[in-house]
Amino acid sequence: MTRFLVVILLTSALGAQTPTPHAPVSQVDDPLGRSTPQDSVFRFLEACHARDYAKAARYLDLRKMSTMERAKQGPDLARQLEDLLDDTPFDITMLSRDPEGDQSDDLPSNRERLDTFQVDGQKVELQLERVALKPGFNAWLVASDSIPLIPKAHEVVSETPFEKKLPQQLVKFEIADTPVWRWIALIIMAIVIWMLAGLLSWALVFALRPVTDALAGAERQAFLAAYAAKLKQAYPRRRDGKTLLRFRRLFIIARV
Repeated sequence: MTRFLVVILLTSALGAQTPTPHAPVSQVDDPLGRSTPQDSVFRFLEACHARDYAKAARYLDLRKMSTMERAKQGPDLARQLEDLLDDTPFDITMLSRDPEGDQSDDLPSNRERLDTFQVDGQKVELQLERVALKPGFNAWLVASDSIPLIPKAHEVVSETPFEKKLPQQLVKFEIADTPVWRWIALIIMAIVIWMLAGLLSWALVFALRPVTDALAGAERQAFLAAYAAKLKQAYPRRRDGKTLLRFRRLFIIARV
């Protein structure tokens, strides 16, 4: 009987020391919808089109940046990536809808090709990466090593052949999201148009003067009187005694 009790006690002790297997960690739902490559990019563009670039920056892996750098550079990087994806033949349907990504490509299992661009004859490839933000919380983000490539790839849509010949300060520096060289061009264009309008007016007066000079005294007075009557009819005098000449004006509209 004593031996039987000893066996029972030893069995209980060994059972108590046997570690129990940990329950598998379940995947946490991402409120930002970054569970698949396609969903992540779709939600990114959705935030950009709503002009919420602070939210859009959360779809980029900026963990290598400091908090201050993220707040300052993150929205601008998101805006540049939006330009790239919106203004190039990017096809979002080519991205995988599988949380594991496309396992048939030539990339690591946690990588997905976002898009490839040709900049100055060089290939620039942006990739997505599935990162573990915390245990059980995986998200597809623009890979951290692709972040420095975004400004380079952005040159595809940001600079025209003409802009590439200009000093970079005039191209990179912007006022109201418009390169400063375009503001300078608008000012110069307005001045040139104003000068051309004045030159045209002077040319018309110069061309008509021989006609009026050829008229005799009485005929000339009659012509000027009739012309003055037409002016009064077209531009009546206001109550304050002044006449407002409602000439057509030229408006230059810039898309910013």
